Amino acid sequence: MSHIHVLSNVWKSRRAFFSLCLTCFALLLCLPGIVAAQNKEEEDPFKPYDVDLATKDGVTLKATYFPGKNGKDSVPVLLLHMFEGSRGDWKGLAEMLHTKGHAVIALDLRGHGASTTVRSPANPSLTKVLTPKDVDNKQQVERMYEDDMETVKRWLLTEHNAGKMNIEKLCLIGAEMGSVVAVNWAMMDWKWPVLAGGGKQGQDVQALILLSPETNYKGVQTTIACTTLAQLTPVSVQIVVGSNDSKSLNNANQVYRLFSRYRPTTFKTEEEARQNQNLFLSKHPTTLQGTKMLGKNLGVEPRCIAFIELRLSDKNIPWRERTSLLNK
Repeated sequence: MSHIHVLSNVWKSRRAFFSLCLTCFALLLCLPGIVAAQNKEEEDPFKPYDVDLATKDGVTLKATYFPGKNGKDSVPVLLLHMFEGSRGDWKGLAEMLHTKGHAVIALDLRGHGASTTVRSPANPSLTKVLTPKDVDNKQQVERMYEDDMETVKRWLLTEHNAGKMNIEKLCLIGAEMGSVVAVNWAMMDWKWPVLAGGGKQGQDVQALILLSPETNYKGVQTTIACTTLAQLTPVSVQIVVGSNDSKSLNNANQVYRLFSRYRPTTFKTEEEARQNQNLFLSKHPTTLQGTKMLGKNLGVEPRCIAFIELRLSDKNIPWRERTSLLNK
């Protein structure tokens, strides 16, 4: 082999080596950008996450929270499942609402889903497990709206005061048993008096969506709560039911009648209805009820979203500080 060929081969080897070095150097320069992009994705402030909430009587409630994307204008939506259900039943609707920018919290009520651990307030080392059957009675249903809901409200206030939502636009969506909890707690929320100087303790629930509402669940009535809310509050209500089940339809019609005694139901123009209608009854041709109507292309989800947009997103309720309430 001539000297020329040897030099040529050496030169080619050096060129390949230099090319490899340049490629590695370019990759090293890109690496910080790739890592930064990955970290940015991992630090997504709107990514859903699970929260643990402890009630006064020792139950550890589990919930999944979807942070609002509109800051102080985010509408908080609290989802309450039916008997033997869980927060997972709301997954599809929760994601749709989150896409719209709302702050959504799906709760496992006591004895359901992962909310099964209860500790003795006197001795925290003593624990027991709750099942749906353990809480299928009047006393425990009452604790759902007297204890569970108040616990969630305190947590929501911390998010509100951090500027991540406007709690004064609160919407509750309840299915069957969850509708009983929603209606009775909404009445409790509106019974809190306004403090001297205009300070608020409650009166935050502005809308209710009731899927297959019950009129009496384990002895817990909704008649007084519905009548009180209809007569004394501006809370907007949407009732959704599968019309092919006579019992569920009768319950829904009864709840609608309780509200309609004090709410306008006929309007001269579409614009008048858009401005003033705050009671809606949505019937769907199915025997399915509650959260079982979701994900079935029945049009339930779009109606819920449209109702929230109309009665909450477009409503002018200014955000205000509520920190002082956390210390009461």
